[in-house]
Amino acid sequence: IELVIAGDNATSIATDFLSRYLPHTLIAGGAEANIPLLKNRLEANKTFIYFCKDKVCYLPTTDVEVIKGYFETRNTD
Repeated sequence: IELVIAGDNATSIATDFLSRYLPHTLIAGGAEANIPLLKNRLEANKTFIYFCKDKVCYLPTTDVEVIKGYFETRNTD
């Protein structure tokens, strides 16, 4: 699983996810448009979270609880 967090609050959101046990999960992101991973993903005053699994990304969301739900669903599969 890849989790990309793009926006001003990327660090605090990433810290929240990093405090959890999420095996086989890559977490990346930031607030700088000069990082290729974030190209065309930044929007002023918003932080988007992209959840990707098996080379498919879900629609981005600004709601951390939605992403937490994806992890909970994954753990019950």
